[in-house]
Amino acid sequence: MKIMQILIVFVIISSSGCKGPTGLDGAIGSQLKGDIFGYVDIYDVNGKPVIDRHGVYIQTEENLIGSLSDTSGRWTLKDLYAGIYTISANKTGYTKASVSNFQFVGGGNAYFNSPLAIIELPSFSIKSISLTGNSTDSLGQQLAIDVNPPASNGDTRSFFIVYGKVPTVAINTPDALITSQATYTYKTVGSASISLKNVITNLKNNFGMQSGDRAYAVVYPSSAHISNVGTYTDPITRKVIFTRFSAPFVAVNFQIP
Repeated sequence: MKIMQILIVFVIISSSGCKGPTGLDGAIGSQLKGDIFGYVDIYDVNGKPVIDRHGVYIQTEENLIGSLSDTSGRWTLKDLYAGIYTISANKTGYTKASVSNFQFVGGGNAYFNSPLAIIELPSFSIKSISLTGNSTDSLGQQLAIDVNPPASNGDTRSFFIVYGKVPTVAINTPDALITSQATYTYKTVGSASISLKNVITNLKNNFGMQSGDRAYAVVYPSSAHISNVGTYTDPITRKVIFTRFSAPFVAVNFQIP
């Protein structure tokens, strides 16, 4: 009986006597608060860094706490509880950037060291697309792409071109067998010319298309290619999703030689 009484007294003392910053009277776990700060990069449509990086809205997707970046691209999210956050960057006319699973322990300032960058969306449109050349030419058949407004000598334009077996093929869909990015620098005023030779070989070797089959191509105006900018990986399918494009031109078709 005496042993039992001693044990009971010990439990009561342990439960009521633990105080301090991490005890019953202190902040515990998610009650800790602090700030997250970091930097965002901005690129123009041709992939050149933008010096003035102010005005990008940074926020947490979970509780929508946000702030604007300054001219150096620095931003600070204040008074956040400890937790796991998805940080996103938004600016009108640019792609959205998002980084998930940032673990914030609270209790002070934390530096967000993951890359966070946005790129300007294209403002030109596709005016027309035509099929030129022959399969016997050195470049094979080609897509001739006219843009609006017309490009001048020395200008660069980027395109996403999606190839598939059906006229409804579109970017970021299962029908998109091949998604390629082509960058064309104009040496003269006129059409951008994109060879189909390697694409046709790919469609034959990897997707079972045969001579006489019809393939379809959809062309999207695109921002320049900057690694990991304007793209993200779908958490379910694990496929890369492209976002740095604007409205496409209707699908054109060509015959597999």
